[in-house]
Amino acid sequence: MIIHQSGVTIKEAAQLLGISEAAVRQRLLRRTLTSTRQNGRVFVLLPEDMETKSADSTPDDTIPEPDGTPDDMRLVEDNPIVLPLVSQLRDEVAFLRQQVEIKDRQIGELHVLLQVSQRQLPPVVPSTARDNEQESPMQSAPVAPEGVQREIRPSWWRRLFGGE
Repeated sequence: MIIHQSGVTIKEAAQLLGISEAAVRQRLLRRTLTSTRQNGRVFVLLPEDMETKSADSTPDDTIPEPDGTPDDMRLVEDNPIVLPLVSQLRDEVAFLRQQVEIKDRQIGELHVLLQVSQRQLPPVVPSTARDNEQESPMQSAPVAPEGVQREIRPSWWRRLFGGE
């Protein structure tokens, strides 16, 4: 690995720090790391006291600060624009959790009512095949009232084309 006097590439910085290239780019955006640009290439300037990690260690972005808050949380707390939005979202999450609890209770009550009503219904007695034939509305044609004859008309295509 070649260390330029002006820094290292993003890929090399990621290997030295034991984090992904995307994490290095995010740190550059957050300005927790500094960089220079030479001939269209970005070189990351690593402080001499920065601890390098092996590639198999956990990324530094997931390690919380000594007071227990991650870097991203500090950015939220310091940003006066984002803080009210975060507060509003927390309130909405709390409200939605209450709504879910209410719905769960209602579902439980409806389940109990359904079980009680099913116990009160009389058992279903299977019907015979003959009963099914008499009750089936699809098998019987509509019956005209007595004394009224139904007019038999040819189908529309026979009327249109002059068929029988």
